[in-house]
Amino acid sequence: MFELRGVTVAVAGRQLLHGLDLTVADGECHALFGPNASGKTALLKAIMGLADYTVEAGELLLHGEDITRYSTDERARRGIGLFFQRPPPIHGLSIDELVQLSEPRILQSDQVRALVGELGCAPLLDRDLDDDLSGGETKLAELLQLAVRAPALCLVDEPDAGVDADNIEAIGQTLAGLLEGPAQGSDGRAAIVISHSGRIFDFVRPTVAHVVAGGTLIHRSDARNLLREIRAHGYRDVIP
Repeated sequence: MFELRGVTVAVAGRQLLHGLDLTVADGECHALFGPNASGKTALLKAIMGLADYTVEAGELLLHGEDITRYSTDERARRGIGLFFQRPPPIHGLSIDELVQLSEPRILQSDQVRALVGELGCAPLLDRDLDDDLSGGETKLAELLQLAVRAPALCLVDEPDAGVDADNIEAIGQTLAGLLEGPAQGSDGRAAIVISHSGRIFDFVRPTVAHVVAGGTLIHRSDARNLLREIRAHGYRDVIP
């Protein structure tokens, strides 16, 4: 479904990621762990094709198609969606209006309303994006926008960051439901999910886990075993 082949990424001329290889199959969820500034978020932004993230070498393939030179919009139309850890501020727009403007929009209005009910997001729709949303409310709004576009590959950056204990269950169940839903142009929705705490993986079951360090993928393991090791000893035993 999605592949990185020898991908090297630079920002402002400085290489952040080096020779990455990764294969994500339909229906798989890959967990990404790693120290701060190791390149995790840079990897997701490079896959999404954000302007500052230049692929200097290698290929990105989606359903066998080389998308390395495609714009962010072109990648979104082909089925890639990004959940931001810190969404860019948008003023004077309600969450409902933003959802209706989401492109490519796979779900129609009646389907959106049904989804809103399933996700428990109805109270948020009339709120403005700059209406002092809590961390949990911001995450739910991001997930709703992602769900409307029904991407085949969901790139999810720290959905459990800044979320208190009362909201983590709602966020986790919402994300789990999203990943189980129908996918744009694919037999099953896939995901790459970044987490520091690992709390989100109490709800979302990763297929495999990786550690990102020094701009490379250096470890591949069962997610729960790896998370236990990181919680017990930090990264000293998993990073050479």
